[in-house]
Amino acid sequence: MINKTVLKITLMPLITVLLYSYLYAANSDGSSVLKPIKVENPPVLDGVLEDDAWQTDPISENDFITYWPSNGDPLPFKTTVKVAYDPDNLYFAFYCYDSDPSRIKTSVCSRDRMWEDDWVGVGLDAIGNRQGLYGIFVNPSGIQGDRLRLASQGDLLRLASTDTDDQSVDWVWYCGARIVSDGYIVEIHIPLKSIRFQSGGNVEMRVLFFRQITRLNLQGSMPEIPVGQGWLNSTQMIVFDKLNKQQKIEILPSVTSGSIWDRQSPDKWSSADTANDIGFSAKYGITSSITAEAAYNPDFSQVESDAFQIQVNQRYPLFYTEKRPFFMESSNLFNVAGTGEDGNLRAAVHTRKIVDPQWGVKLTGEVGKTTFAFLGAGDEWAGRDPGDNSNLYVGKNAIYLVGRMKKTLSGENYIGALFAGKELGDSYNRVAGADFRFRFKNHHSLSGNFLYSMSGQPNLSGKSDGGAFHLGWDYNSKPLEAMFFAEHFDENFNMETAFYQRTGITNIQYYFCPLWYPNSDGFPWIRTLRIFTYGFYTYDWVTGMSDYFTQIVINPIMAWNGWFRVDANLWGESWGGTTYHKKYFRFWSNMQFTKWLNVFTLLRVGDSIYYHEKDHFMGDYINWRSELTLQPTGSFNQNFSYVYETLENPKTKKSQYNVHIFQSKTTYQFNEYFFVRAQIQYDSFRKVVLTDLLASFTLIPGTVLHLGYGSLHENLEWENNQWLHDSFFGKYYQSSQSLFFKVSYLFRF
Repeated sequence: MINKTVLKITLMPLITVLLYSYLYAANSDGSSVLKPIKVENPPVLDGVLEDDAWQTDPISENDFITYWPSNGDPLPFKTTVKVAYDPDNLYFAFYCYDSDPSRIKTSVCSRDRMWEDDWVGVGLDAIGNRQGLYGIFVNPSGIQGDRLRLASQGDLLRLASTDTDDQSVDWVWYCGARIVSDGYIVEIHIPLKSIRFQSGGNVEMRVLFFRQITRLNLQGSMPEIPVGQGWLNSTQMIVFDKLNKQQKIEILPSVTSGSIWDRQSPDKWSSADTANDIGFSAKYGITSSITAEAAYNPDFSQVESDAFQIQVNQRYPLFYTEKRPFFMESSNLFNVAGTGEDGNLRAAVHTRKIVDPQWGVKLTGEVGKTTFAFLGAGDEWAGRDPGDNSNLYVGKNAIYLVGRMKKTLSGENYIGALFAGKELGDSYNRVAGADFRFRFKNHHSLSGNFLYSMSGQPNLSGKSDGGAFHLGWDYNSKPLEAMFFAEHFDENFNMETAFYQRTGITNIQYYFCPLWYPNSDGFPWIRTLRIFTYGFYTYDWVTGMSDYFTQIVINPIMAWNGWFRVDANLWGESWGGTTYHKKYFRFWSNMQFTKWLNVFTLLRVGDSIYYHEKDHFMGDYINWRSELTLQPTGSFNQNFSYVYETLENPKTKKSQYNVHIFQSKTTYQFNEYFFVRAQIQYDSFRKVVLTDLLASFTLIPGTVLHLGYGSLHENLEWENNQWLHDSFFGKYYQSSQSLFFKVSYLFRF
């Protein structure tokens, strides 16, 4: 159970602060209402603003105001925006002026790969309840990007990036773009079938408009996003006279075929192990804001392979992002406040826990100020037969059920509830919880969650219950950012859908960051200077031991999409009954030297622990990561990355391990629909080489064709009619190869 002292200290002031937050939260921005024009004929998406829809004045002549990395300054170049609509579609046009169009950075790449380019976009709160923002972005070459921002996300950004939005989403929309003599033009067409909204007369939505100028490393918006107010609270109301109810029906059949060959001996390959799957999914719009989905044997195939990560000497499991289309589309809906990389709970619903789904169903929607989502899936992986009688549930599917609801109170402020469960035979894991986020007094934000788990294995360990909570406070203003949070996890807390590191702990963290904006005459290349301190203290209730961490960081943000960061760190880490006091330094940076060259590097030098149950120690440690991206033309992209890690054993004065990981990725994008890619990855510790060849065509999200070939080379020796791994006398053999084909077509009615 949750420690009673910890619970009282946290919950007693929490109730008071929640009431205070609700009473004083801002709900009105006082901005004018936008009234777009209604058109009879849709504009042609050619980057030429000669259509009747654009023969009106822009909806606003206000300047775009920066929000990253500086805040509150006009963008140097003017941007005009026009909006039109018909009863079934929304249209947007941007004229992005530039004093030197030859320096506009753009590329022809696949979807969601254009974030390092110049771009412009619209953020659309289609329901108008300030709980979610569709992000629709386009670069000057007409390449699309999608993002989703939710009220449950925080604002503080301790890394040199504003990339906190969910990029896993893909909606069906259309665009056109063109570079002209004084800048570039972008046109966007959003079918109402692609978004959730309230149909009828006088439909109220909310919008934000964005622009990035890469060579200046500036991002701006219209209206302005005042520091501490939040993106969704900064949106401007836009009213449409009439929008039709959309009868959304989508059918997505898919065919996936894969064959694998294994090398049985140096001279012999196995016959092909071929698997063919025909999948089918359907989506039905019950209303314009509520959608039901169902799939049987759906296309859950993963086209993008996971990048190699260092797997040796890891205290905690590695986190791999979701890449399967069905789950990517809904994973953001189950996000709860208080989760993320800094805390112990990375994700309350990590859908990669559903390894081999046989079926899936979803129901998602928004009604007024209430948002809800439901996900169900059957996982065949739980019933696999390992051949050693260790699985009591052979042949049975695990059933995952997840439900989520949020209620908007005022502005971005909300309270929410979550249920996540896994049922397997007579065993179960069920977790119920609640979360909230409140803004108050403009610059303050309070967020938290409370989770309670109930687990049972009647044939084995019986029943166990446990709780967990998170309570955090953020302060965000132009001269100062600050954060403090506390979280606790009972020893018996268990959440089968989640990704977290430890149980039986109480953890507190802090972050304090003054910001300076150097004089542009003296330091024209520095946008913002961040000097901050961050730290945590973790107490382990099981062992009675504790960890502590503190760091001091210098982090200038510069022009040309550049930044570097230097930090000094002290870390007291307990492992195996010993507390080690580590000291180390890190330097990392990113520089876009020219339109065709980007360089990232990270170097860490100092102490680290060898995590072994019996033979653990602290030794000298080096970690070096570098990434080089070359883009000599708009269509060709070459990326090289290298990772090196070594740890010295102080007893032997020799390296306990050395790891080299190399990756090369070569991509040629013929147009916005079709690309080919060759990738090779090498891991010196596991002594494996993985190669991937992929040809991919995507007409719209859902209508795709992929053809891929992969091979795995391992260090092997053939002896006594069997393969020996990692042999001193071994050499690299191609141990397996695979051929992969996938096609799907989205029918929209």
